Amino acid sequence: PKRVLQPGKGPASGHAVCASFDLNTPAYSGRSSEDDREFSTEAGFSWRVGLLSKNFAECDRKHRRSVFITHQALNLTWDSPETRTRRYSATSIEAGVDRLVLDRARLRLSLGVAGGITFVTYKGKSDASCDSPFCNAPDTSGLISGFGLCEIPVSARLSGILGLRGWILGGGREDTFPFKSGPVVSVGFQVN
Repeated sequence: PKRVLQPGKGPASGHAVCASFDLNTPAYSGRSSEDDREFSTEAGFSWRVGLLSKNFAECDRKHRRSVFITHQALNLTWDSPETRTRRYSATSIEAGVDRLVLDRARLRLSLGVAGGITFVTYKGKSDASCDSPFCNAPDTSGLISGFGLCEIPVSARLSGILGLRGWILGGGREDTFPFKSGPVVSVGFQVN
């Protein structure tokens, strides 16, 4: 028999994919001690993609699992004695769970928590050459983050999303510098 799909229903099990772009990147500013040089930071292109186990619009369950990959970018410039810029990136892989807390016809809100690992790397023109086996290895740190997702349905298959997230627990300044804990606002879309 021929399979008939209901409008807005896909042949899969109701998974959803989301992608968003960060509007800000929390960063350390200034110097941490009198021995440090003054520096400034400028946010680069930062994004987050995720696979969600459920599309809340198509199921009765109020919680779902997720996997996210996040990439943040910062340019850090030291102002003296000579101007020097490094490009830093922090890439995180997190697994989490969120729960639906508000469900209206034109708005869904979920809150969740995720845990994973982040890798911080950098590039700069004046960096010294690598002289040991692990000198180019990224700084790594475990993290736990909280997040909220606001879904605004545009069609049966597409929703706009507004996200808010931040590290609850993570590595120290030396593990994640120049990235720091703080709220991150993002905008994007979800495909059901």
